[in-house]
Amino acid sequence: VSYKDKQLNTVYDETAATKIQLSDSGIQVSDSGAVVQGNTVTITKAGTYIISGSVSDGQVIVDSSEEGYVWLVLDNVSITSQNSSAIYVKSADNTLITLPEGTKNEVTDGKDYVFEEEETSLNAAIYSKDDLFINGTGSLTVTGNYNHGIQSKDDLVIISGNITVHSAGDGIVGKDSVVIREAVITVEAGGDGIKSTNAVQDKGYIYLDNPNITITAANDGIQAETCMVIED
Repeated sequence: VSYKDKQLNTVYDETAATKIQLSDSGIQVSDSGAVVQGNTVTITKAGTYIISGSVSDGQVIVDSSEEGYVWLVLDNVSITSQNSSAIYVKSADNTLITLPEGTKNEVTDGKDYVFEEEETSLNAAIYSKDDLFINGTGSLTVTGNYNHGIQSKDDLVIISGNITVHSAGDGIVGKDSVVIREAVITVEAGGDGIKSTNAVQDKGYIYLDNPNITITAANDGIQAETCMVIED
């Protein structure tokens, strides 16, 4: 396991970023790169996006075919979706979620999902089809009422942050791998706490690199399909 400079970086240029202001009365976007339809904002280009405000029934979607990171900076944000994933990475080269110092962020989904025909795999409050990275020193509370809390269908790397997950199903899932570096993680799960599921060689592993983790789970606390390494 190695970490790229981009994944470790929490310093962003606010003046060059696109600002997304969430509100039940309408989502405002300051620049190109994101489009709004109702209470859903879809990010279509790589770049930095500072998200603030709250929405009681909305969604942030990342759907970018460009190379490079889609960088989501959560600035005291509250996102609730009543019938789907609250943050959904449909397509991206890499997606990085940053929790700035002193911020408190909340992401919640509903107990019942309404699926589009091609999107029946969604089952987590934060759901990513591609690699997902999380860093920062702020806090993030994720409530997965439908099933899982945070799930990536590729690699899930949590560099840092104070993250609490409450989930009906599994808490934190990365299909190809789960890497947690120096984060503070609390999981209360109705299924497994932390899980990696891919049985292919060199995948399905969990690497815990000096984190602080507390898990209360109905099933397994930590389940790695192939290999688990715990440092310190």
